[in-house]
Amino acid sequence: MSTIIDGLEKTTKTEIAELLACIESYTPANWVGQTVKSLANIFRKIAKKTVIPAGLNVLYEAKVDELVRTPHDILMSRARNDIVKYGKRVGVRGGSDDMLSVSMMRAVSALYGKQHYSVMSPAEMADDLTVKCKNRDVNKIKRLPAIWGIVAIVIIIITLFLLIYISHKLSGYGIPQSQINKIKLFVIAIGLISEVIWFLSTKKKLSLEKLAYVIAVGGTGYGKTFSVSIDETTISKMDQDLSTRYEAGLRALHTIAGQIDLIRSQIKSLSENNDRLSAEIKKDDEYLRTLNISLSESNADVSFINNQIKEKESEKIRKKESILQGENTISQAKDAIKHFDEQKIALRKILVGQISKLWISSYSELNLLNGFFESMVDSCEWNAFEKIERRLIELLRAQDPQALGEPSTNDQLFIKFSTKQECGQIFYKVDKKINLTGVLRGLPKPDDIALGEDDLRRVLIEYGIIKDAQEPVSTGGISAKKIINSLAVKLKESQVKLNDLSHQNAQLVVEKETLNLEIASKEAEKERLEEERDELKSQLEKSIVDEAERLELQAKLNELNKKISELENDLKDKKIEIDNLNKTYEEKYQKLLTDIKQGHAEIKNLEAAISEKVSVIGALNQENEKLKNNNDKLESDIYLKQKLLDERRKKLDSQGAKATELNNIIEKLESEKKYDEGVIQAQATQITQNEEKQKQLKKEISVLEEAKNKVQEIITLQDNKISQLQRDKEKLENELKSSTILKENKILNEFKNAFKTASSEIDIAVPWLGKYASDEFPDLMESCLKRNVKIKIRYGLKDDNKDKDYSDSRLREKIAKKEMPGTRFEWSVKNIMDLHKRFDKEYPGMFISYRHRSHSKLMMVDNKYYIIGSLNFLSYQRDGSGWGELAEKSENSTVIKTLYDMYFSFEKTKPENDLGI
Repeated sequence: MSTIIDGLEKTTKTEIAELLACIESYTPANWVGQTVKSLANIFRKIAKKTVIPAGLNVLYEAKVDELVRTPHDILMSRARNDIVKYGKRVGVRGGSDDMLSVSMMRAVSALYGKQHYSVMSPAEMADDLTVKCKNRDVNKIKRLPAIWGIVAIVIIIITLFLLIYISHKLSGYGIPQSQINKIKLFVIAIGLISEVIWFLSTKKKLSLEKLAYVIAVGGTGYGKTFSVSIDETTISKMDQDLSTRYEAGLRALHTIAGQIDLIRSQIKSLSENNDRLSAEIKKDDEYLRTLNISLSESNADVSFINNQIKEKESEKIRKKESILQGENTISQAKDAIKHFDEQKIALRKILVGQISKLWISSYSELNLLNGFFESMVDSCEWNAFEKIERRLIELLRAQDPQALGEPSTNDQLFIKFSTKQECGQIFYKVDKKINLTGVLRGLPKPDDIALGEDDLRRVLIEYGIIKDAQEPVSTGGISAKKIINSLAVKLKESQVKLNDLSHQNAQLVVEKETLNLEIASKEAEKERLEEERDELKSQLEKSIVDEAERLELQAKLNELNKKISELENDLKDKKIEIDNLNKTYEEKYQKLLTDIKQGHAEIKNLEAAISEKVSVIGALNQENEKLKNNNDKLESDIYLKQKLLDERRKKLDSQGAKATELNNIIEKLESEKKYDEGVIQAQATQITQNEEKQKQLKKEISVLEEAKNKVQEIITLQDNKISQLQRDKEKLENELKSSTILKENKILNEFKNAFKTASSEIDIAVPWLGKYASDEFPDLMESCLKRNVKIKIRYGLKDDNKDKDYSDSRLREKIAKKEMPGTRFEWSVKNIMDLHKRFDKEYPGMFISYRHRSHSKLMMVDNKYYIIGSLNFLSYQRDGSGWGELAEKSENSTVIKTLYDMYFSFEKTKPENDLGI
């Protein structure tokens, strides 16, 4: 590689003389010396003596005259020394011309922002800095020493002024002289520090300006660009069709790699979801065992517990189905990855072969390793190849290749390259040859992954990776796109099922609030009835009435007592329901805590198992080492015995008399040798078996580590879930309580008014639909449907005893025989069917019902406000005989979203047989 120093070699003696004179003359020390001479000349003039020429410019001219007469090679040697001398403080290093030039350019890049040059090669830096440094003002170098001197004198004057001021001013205030001296020392110290900082910063700035001048002179003197032109690369000389074909192959390779990465990430996500679902199933099993134990208790709420068991069993079935589907998808995806890997390896081999053949023949002086080509085709786009080749040519031309690179790990160096799409590093080692070891991108993966499935198939056929145009580019006829889409669907399904847990939490809060409002309304009604009863008692005790009136009052009193008793029983039932809800929540909460503790214990168990297997591997290593040492010793013994055998056989030939004895010795030696060989073979087999065991143990450790990581992830998720569960519960409870309280008449007015004002959607959740749903309510519905206001009704609370034999077909039979439905649930289904009969044909899709077990009483209007309370909107008696109801009305947008997602996110009638009659 040509350098700035090479450029200086080509400049004239006058240019080098002017450069060196500028570097050596304009320094702070010379400014001080020349300033002293100038002051001395003043006294010489006064004394009428000869004035000696003084000043930096005079010194500069004198040096130029001196240096012009110096031989060129001595000038160049002096130039190298000056560059090192004046550049040392800014990081310039001596050594080879390459090292000197590169370190000088890296130092000067600070004048223009080092980040700009961070991805340039030294040759590119030389071209860029030559242009910029030529435009710098050389007079700046000449002015800097004078500026330094003037500022230094100003600092001295200010320091002296402060010392004089302190001496005169502070002594007049009665401050002790010792204190004044300390202040003086402080001022002197500040002055000295300021002088040192100013001196060092000026020297650094002066050094950079002088080096910039060197680059300007050397770069201009070179007369052409330093960097490698594109015409010098083999890439630019490739046939256009071959170049296009290679780029397509490279894009195909990156496309396949991208598909593999994407499928792997989806597999990982789906596996994690399956693991979470499996963990949830274990929790469900534990919870079901708890519920079954609760059934045996004498005070158990059988209806509630049976309902919980049914729901939990249904959840388990759904989760198991999801896990099975996920496992099938993962299996298909793994097959696809295996097939893609085969395609990737085959295509990479071809691409590496083509580019290595081209470059190895062109750059035989470089040692281009196979790993270099593999990392290049794996990570770089086609347009980066030309940049990389330029760097190779620069390394090849460099006198000192080490100077071009920056240090990396493993005694390697790297040189940077960049394109519009990417930046990267080329790694190399310098030995007898330059060994190119690899390429590392700055970005995580190539940006050219843009081939569609048809284009990918075409390229793979062209490269002979697949043979048939109909052959799929993934295994089993499943394309990567289909696999990824399938994975995404399964992941979404798993996520929906996991989100059910948080929905149950919100439903718990809402149902508790509904029950609390019912309790409040019943307690208010009880209090009113008790006041009425007390008044009747007072009338009986104080009033003088005849027997008929007394009997009438007594009958009213008995009726009131009966109502109060019924209310007390209802209150007791409602409180039991709340207790059961709280118990359910607390059980789930405590179970999560238990699971987290179990998870921590499982991690410790896994760590212990890993530690145990690591110990076994260590023991096997020691055993193998011992066996190998034994084998070495035995092989040495065999060698000696073989030597001894050879000697004995020679003696056997020459000593016939002692043949029997020698034969015995030989047989014994052969037997021992054979035995030793058998031991060696057995120990070698043992070593092999131990190595196999080690491999197996390492696999087991890998599995255990993976399991430990998964458990850790689950624990983290559970920790987050339990914290979020509590926060969501408290937040929703607080937000529900911050609502406007409505009483019976106002609730009814709000309900009816909603059907007059709604503009887009009315949503109602009730346990049952009573007589009101077939009387006044259909007219209210129709007034909305005419305005294109959608209506959703969620209903369907069963009584476990009365409705246990319910079925749609049974209800149809009753209606066909004109028998009245028997239970509130059957009445609800019949009323829903009647409403669908009336409205579905005229207003298709505008009335939607959803049968789902819930005790909630909720109404939402246009997603603007909601009413929640004790009033069952569609079965309440409107004749005034009901109890006083309570409700809450709110426009809280957060609660509205939560309630809508939980209760009214359905978009079609469920189940389908609601419409069957």
